[in-house]
Amino acid sequence: MRSSGGALVVVFAVAAGFLGACDQLPGTNRYEIQQDSAGRTIRLDKQTGEITILEGDKLVSASSEQKALNEQAAAKNKLTALAQPRFFPLKTFELLGVTAASCQTMWRDGKLFILVDLSPQPKLSGRSFGIGLSGLNLAFIDASGFDIVDQPVPVTNITRIADNKGKITSLQINWSLALSQDAYESITDWTLTWL
Repeated sequence: MRSSGGALVVVFAVAAGFLGACDQLPGTNRYEIQQDSAGRTIRLDKQTGEITILEGDKLVSASSEQKALNEQAAAKNKLTALAQPRFFPLKTFELLGVTAASCQTMWRDGKLFILVDLSPQPKLSGRSFGIGLSGLNLAFIDASGFDIVDQPVPVTNITRIADNKGKITSLQINWSLALSQDAYESITDWTLTWL
């Protein structure tokens, strides 16, 4: 009966023999079998420098493994970048009486996060917009002018900002809503209107 250590040596020797014999002509010393720092069996092609990894019963090119790792890193970096605030240029909305409107967004975990500052606060509308609605409608648009998001702003997401004398000088909209990553990435502009 063999110990598991002996079986491991036999498996390694068979794998090394298999890797070494692949595409190797008698009398040539084209391939070298090694173990990398992760303990995997690798085959080095001395002529081309290509590294092939033995994974189970398959030979996998190290370049394809590296490509997969690079793609994972790029996807992670993209998500990190989307979670950073994105600032849109200042706007004015004359119909609302707003002379300075700023908007910043970010995307994380399937949600669009929005922060809008309006100064001065929009003038009041004489219309009734329903319980819980502010009367303001926020839209985000793609490069072709199509609405990606078009939503009435809930009253609960609006904060009135006052100066040191208690006079309301601006409004802030702080809001989040579900949105796909692709939809977020297609946003190029925003606008604010009455409902």
